[in-house]
Amino acid sequence: MVAKKIERDVFLFALENAFLHKGKASEGAVLGKTLSSNQSLKKDLPTLRKLISKAVKDANKLSIGEMEVILKEEKPELFEKKEKVERELPELPGAVKGKVVTRLAPEPNGYLHIGHAVSFFFNHYYAQKYSGKLILRFEDTNPEKERTEYYEAIKEDLAWLGIKYDKVKRNSDDIDLFYKHAEALINSGDAYVCVCPVEKSRKLRYDGKNCPCRRISPEKSDKLFTEMKTTLKPGSASLRLKLDMKSKNTTFRDPTIMRIVEAEHPLQGNKYRVWPLYDFANAIEDAKCGVTHVLRSNEFQQRNKLQNKIRELLGMDNPHIISYSRINLEGTPTSKREIQKLIDNGKVSGWDDPRLATLKAIKRRGIVPETLERLAKEVRMTSGSTTISIDALNTINRKILSPKTKHYFFVPSPEKIEVKSKGTFYIPKADAKSMKKGEIFRLKDLFNVKLTTKGKAEFDSDEVKADTKKLQWVDTDAVDTELLISETGKTIKGLAQKEVSKLKLGEIVQFERVGFARVESSDKPIKFIFTHE
Repeated sequence: MVAKKIERDVFLFALENAFLHKGKASEGAVLGKTLSSNQSLKKDLPTLRKLISKAVKDANKLSIGEMEVILKEEKPELFEKKEKVERELPELPGAVKGKVVTRLAPEPNGYLHIGHAVSFFFNHYYAQKYSGKLILRFEDTNPEKERTEYYEAIKEDLAWLGIKYDKVKRNSDDIDLFYKHAEALINSGDAYVCVCPVEKSRKLRYDGKNCPCRRISPEKSDKLFTEMKTTLKPGSASLRLKLDMKSKNTTFRDPTIMRIVEAEHPLQGNKYRVWPLYDFANAIEDAKCGVTHVLRSNEFQQRNKLQNKIRELLGMDNPHIISYSRINLEGTPTSKREIQKLIDNGKVSGWDDPRLATLKAIKRRGIVPETLERLAKEVRMTSGSTTISIDALNTINRKILSPKTKHYFFVPSPEKIEVKSKGTFYIPKADAKSMKKGEIFRLKDLFNVKLTTKGKAEFDSDEVKADTKKLQWVDTDAVDTELLISETGKTIKGLAQKEVSKLKLGEIVQFERVGFARVESSDKPIKFIFTHE
C-alpha cells in the first residue's frame, strides 16, 4: 500500500511539473519535489530514480487537457484563482472606442532597443484598450542610412515582443505623394527652393535672418523643384517652408522639407533622387494613415508644432500628440552611432551582444517580452528623465521567470567525491577545497555526508539542520556545461544535470543557487548565457 502511494505521489509530481512546463516534465525537478515531501526515500536513491523516470515518461505521454482533468481532481489547489492587481496606463485623451489609431514608426537604419520596445508597448496597449488599430510604418526616406536587413529585423523583434499590427506602411512608397504636396506648397507661396550654400543658409537660420531665396517666385521655385528631381546636384538646392525666421522655436525658421540624395534606396533603388525630411514625411503620413494619437518620446517635442503647421498648410487634421521621456538603460548606450563604434572597435561582438540594450541583445541574455511590457506600465508616460537600472529590469524579469522556469543543479569546476554505499557525486571545487576531514555537509535536497578523506565521504544522516552547509551536486550522468557571464566576458565551466541536454535553444532555466540562464547552444559542452541571479 505504501509503495503504491509513493508511486502515485511521484506520478502526480511529474504530472504537475509537465502541466506547468508545456507537457514536458523534468526528472531533476520531480526528484527534488519528491525528496522534499518524503525524506525517507533518500535511502534507496537508485530505485527512486527509476520510479521517477517511468512517471515522467507516463506524464509526458498525456495531452495538456488530460493532465488538467487529473490534476483538477487530485490537486484542485493548483487551479485556485489568485487576485492579481496589475498597474494600468491612464486613459487616453480624446479617445473614442473603435476609432483610435496609433502607430509604430521605426526607421530601418539599425536594430530596435529597449526604448523602442517601451514606446511600442504604449501604442499597442492603447490600440487594444480602445478596440482600435495599430499601424507599423517604416520611416524610410533617408536612403543613405537604411538597409534591407533592418526591415525584417524590426518585424522579427515585434514578433518576439508579441506586438501585432493591423497594417504595414512604408513612407518610401509615397514619394510621388510627397512631390504632389510639395508642389502644392510651392504654388501657394508657402515653400520655396533655396539655392544658397549650406553654410550660408545655416548661418541665416542661426541669426534669424531671411534667406534671399524667399523672394523667388512660385513659378521659378516650381521650375527649380523639377530640376532638383532631374539635374541639380546634391547640396545645390533644397525645398524649404516659408515660415518665421525670427521664431524662438528654431524648427520654424524656414525648415528644409525636401533635399537631393543620390544614394540607392534599399527598396526604391534609384527611382527617386529628391527625398522628404522627417518632419514633412511624418506630418503627411500620420494624416494619410488616419492616426488619431501620436505617442512618442519628447526628443521630438519641439517638432510637434512644426508637423501640425505642415498639416495645417495642407488642410489636414492634426492628431493628439503625447510626449514622454526617452527610456534609457543605465550604463548601456542606445544610440546607433555609439553602438556601431563599440562594434567597430571590437569592444562588443555585434548588435546582439548581451551587454547591449538592443532587443536582440536582451533577448539573447534571457530578458522576456513580458518584462518589457510590465516595465512600460511601471515607468508610464512621464515627462521626467527615465533611466532604468539593470537591477530594476532584472527584478521584474525574475518575478516573471521564477514561477515558470525549470530548476536544475549546476556545479562549477566540479570535484569528484565518492560517498560510501551511496555512489559518486560531483561538487564545486571551491567547496571541496574548503572542507576539512570530519566535516559534515549536505548534498542539497538529498542527505548529509561526512568527509573521511580527500574525495571520500560516508553517509551521515537525513536530518536537515539550519547550520549545515548545503552544496550543489550532480552525479555521474551529468553533462559538460559552460555558462557565459556577459558582463565580465568570462565563461564558467562545469557540470549540469543530464536533463539540460534536452532543453531547446533559447529556453530559460534556473540553476539553483546560481541564477537564471538561457540556452545558447546545444552542442557539447552545452552553452548558456547567464541572465541574472
